[in-house]
Amino acid sequence: HAVGTNDPFLKVPLVQMHSRIDMRVVKCGMDYTLLFASHFMSNPIVYQADSLRKMGQFSGASHGKGVNYGSPNDVAEVAVRALVKPKDHHRIGYTLTGPASITDERVAELLSRKLNKKVEYVDKPLEAYKEAASPTDWGPNIDLAYLEYAKASGAEQALSFVSNHTEKVCGHPAETFEDYLNAEELMTPQELEYLKA
Repeated sequence: HAVGTNDPFLKVPLVQMHSRIDMRVVKCGMDYTLLFASHFMSNPIVYQADSLRKMGQFSGASHGKGVNYGSPNDVAEVAVRALVKPKDHHRIGYTLTGPASITDERVAELLSRKLNKKVEYVDKPLEAYKEAASPTDWGPNIDLAYLEYAKASGAEQALSFVSNHTEKVCGHPAETFEDYLNAEELMTPQELEYLKA
């Protein structure tokens, strides 16, 4: 979803690395199907499980802006369909998003309902991520920091951010956050471990 040089995702080191690798794949002439996704619906559960379990909260810096969380189930389904019928997806890149943006406050409400306990979203100031986002600090939190900057930018709220590629490939709309939370049979053991705790 690059919207020019101001696209906040282009500052995420992991995105930069994937972009370089993707370009090598494209230029070398091999067959490929590229899948592009940003925030996964599983992120709050997987990466902040301890905080969710111990304090009933997860945190970020979205500042009330909508985040377009994509379903890991949709990404997996598109990948399987591309592997099963590679000629149908020959040399194509798919951008996989959720059906619409959703605030982290709303994610907390959905988690509260699913878990039958209060879950809060704690909105931190961007300054809390500033040190990790320093170009001189390439520690493990730098991608997280830049992803929080991307959330706070509001770029994902635009209707133009939403892609129809999941529906195009799979024949059904992209999964909502509610759908994702209710599809326990598709979750990884790590996701289920928190939801069942």
